[in-house]
Amino acid sequence: MSYFQANLAVLQERFPNTLNVIKQDEDNAREAFISISEPLEKDQAWLNAVRGSVGDMSVIFVYGFGNGIGLADLIEMYPDRFFIVHEPDLSSFHKMVYDYDFRELLKWPKLLWISVGESQLKILFHKICTYMNEELAFVALRHYLENDMDVLQKLKEEFVDYRNIFESNRSTEKRYQKEWFENSINQIANVLNAPSLFEFTGSLKGCTAVIVASGPSLEQDIEWIRELASHALVISAGSSIQALAKHGIRPHISAIMDGGEINEQIFSVEGALQSSLFYTSSAYYKISERKYGDSFHAVVQNDITSRYLLDMSENDPLMIPTPTVTGTAIQVAAWLGASTIVLTGQDLSFQQDKFYTSGVAHTDTADMERIVQDSKHHVMNVYGEYNRTNNSFLMMKDAIESLITSIPKIQFINATRGGAAIVGADWKPIEEVYEEVKNQVMEKETIKWLLQKENKGIRTDDVFQNRILLVKNRIINVLSDSLKLQNELLQIKRQIDKLPELSRKKAAKAWNTLEDIEKAWAKVVSREWFNPVFDTILSDRLDDFDRALPQIKVETEIRKKSDLLYQYLGGLITAIQTEIPWVQQLMQNGLARIERINDKG
Repeated sequence: MSYFQANLAVLQERFPNTLNVIKQDEDNAREAFISISEPLEKDQAWLNAVRGSVGDMSVIFVYGFGNGIGLADLIEMYPDRFFIVHEPDLSSFHKMVYDYDFRELLKWPKLLWISVGESQLKILFHKICTYMNEELAFVALRHYLENDMDVLQKLKEEFVDYRNIFESNRSTEKRYQKEWFENSINQIANVLNAPSLFEFTGSLKGCTAVIVASGPSLEQDIEWIRELASHALVISAGSSIQALAKHGIRPHISAIMDGGEINEQIFSVEGALQSSLFYTSSAYYKISERKYGDSFHAVVQNDITSRYLLDMSENDPLMIPTPTVTGTAIQVAAWLGASTIVLTGQDLSFQQDKFYTSGVAHTDTADMERIVQDSKHHVMNVYGEYNRTNNSFLMMKDAIESLITSIPKIQFINATRGGAAIVGADWKPIEEVYEEVKNQVMEKETIKWLLQKENKGIRTDDVFQNRILLVKNRIINVLSDSLKLQNELLQIKRQIDKLPELSRKKAAKAWNTLEDIEKAWAKVVSREWFNPVFDTILSDRLDDFDRALPQIKVETEIRKKSDLLYQYLGGLITAIQTEIPWVQQLMQNGLARIERINDKG
């Protein structure tokens, strides 16, 4: 076995994401082999400098893998610390794993993650933010310090910016996680009785799609949307339906992904419900309920509740989650077969200190003004100037750009006048877009006709009835098994509550109790429905426990280990016990809704 094959075997076991990057870019890496040299003898001056920056921090972020010598020296100097490594140069890493045997280094148990190439840096940041609480010590190999003295400062700034956006997003998730779960359960009856987006794959192949968002620039171009509606597929994204409806413009599709009751207000505008409706599986269920027979849907990747109830795997067609409904609308257009997607009203910034276009009136004006005034960032617009923006819009921009890169065969045009420049979408005024598509034809009822054709047969076959039965049986199972879970959690909690005292008086018994708790908890989380329920409504508590788990596992002092388990697992169990009655009531309601809508058909 070659060094390369041996190293890849370890990467496959411990760092599969890194292996995937190597395989995907193998040809390019071979052509651009670059070697980063490190002295064979210990670089004592560099190690002394490292000591000053690491201090007593328990997690060390190492920028650069090099030929592994510097990393090995760091591990020797800090055998009790955790390591995270990012090598920005893919070709260098590829050459190293080809020429040397790194198996022992890669197997080091406290080497938590390795990422390679700039494309993986944000993925690595995401893992750190998701699974770690500790402050990081940032260290760079001498090669990178000598060739880019500011590399560490840049890295820290990138990480801090990412963490701020991540925490903002996590705060939003924490605020709405129960709401999303409630929507998934209540929406399942609608999902069962409406066609999926993926049943219409390629139905409008070659068309131009115009995605309409609700940024302030829309006011300037809204009459062009009216003109385009006869030539292109027009999709309103979220609240922009208000502005369109008030101008008497009916898009072909109105897309909704938000789960909040604010949608009642958004869709209360006269004409807002005239368009065919597309909704995601965790969107506000009362809107899709009102569009029975003229709607279609998609299940979102991170909606693990709906995926469990519908018995969907990762191989089934799923919608990529994005923090903006524009991302949802883009995917609808792509699956329907659009060859060109035009973005309008997608300002991602505050032009002239405005949040929304005129006609959008579902939010408090004072709140919007405060958000605008508190925004601290600026983003380049399509004219090369700068607009004021905030973390939320920057996160949306990043998500849209990432989505665009994942759909390389579609041409993207940013027709948002004065809005943020979007990587991957060339700026073009909407009047020029109109000139290019004015000879194309898009019938007013195109989507409605597609849905009517599909809906005629959706409830007549055995597949439909079997699907209904599957979902009902899974809900019934959750209702029954959650009663057993309550008793199991009660027993585990009693053992955890005894741990602190046992660890101080009867250490041997405390170790035995810890073993019993671990076995009992493993049984709890092995339930097929556990994550689909609790990883949704208690994601923050489970994340806290996951972050603490590495520390709990490596702790060898019984008192500290017991205290950590009492704090994190004990708190998590209490939170689960509190939510079980609410989950049971919601499941019963979901079951009743399936029966009611099924009878309605």
